[in-house]
Amino acid sequence: MVTRDNAYFERRLQKEHPQVYADWKAGKFKTLTAARHSIGLGKRRTRFQELINAWEKASTQERDDFLDYLRKQGVQPASVAAAAAAPTVAPAGGGATGGSRLGYQVAVVGKLTPQAKDRILEIVQRRGLLGQYGAPRYGAIMQELIPPFKPQNMALAQAIRNGTRLKPDMVRALEQWLINQKHV
Repeated sequence: MVTRDNAYFERRLQKEHPQVYADWKAGKFKTLTAARHSIGLGKRRTRFQELINAWEKASTQERDDFLDYLRKQGVQPASVAAAAAAPTVAPAGGGATGGSRLGYQVAVVGKLTPQAKDRILEIVQRRGLLGQYGAPRYGAIMQELIPPFKPQNMALAQAIRNGTRLKPDMVRALEQWLINQKHV
């Protein structure tokens, strides 16, 4: 699989568009991205994509500040509006699961929220779901989900460690598992 990082685009620019490459090296373009966009190599991010990117990189405090800003603007964030609604999972293109019975969202655009990650790790600690060297045994959680997932499935571990996205069916199952663990 080809990785489309800056090195990839730099090689392509040098090979396919040597004049633009020379201009970029000479400083006529501020960034490699600007140079490649000038010839139509790659798409520019939409404002929506930029917002999602900024949200995912924001700290909990920054997110809270932003939600306060939205409330002051008269916008009801989905996490607040969903408090009275049944949990749902939005289509793969975006959205969130409502945390109506949990008091928080489990995932936004398929990515676990900090609250969900913290709660999962808290349950792991309290229930002693730890391996030989103290690492969480995510496979045990995967088997407890309804429907159960294979314990070798690393999706949950990767979502917690690396912030990768989970499929909607796993988010729904994880939300139900968290509800079932409310006594822990």
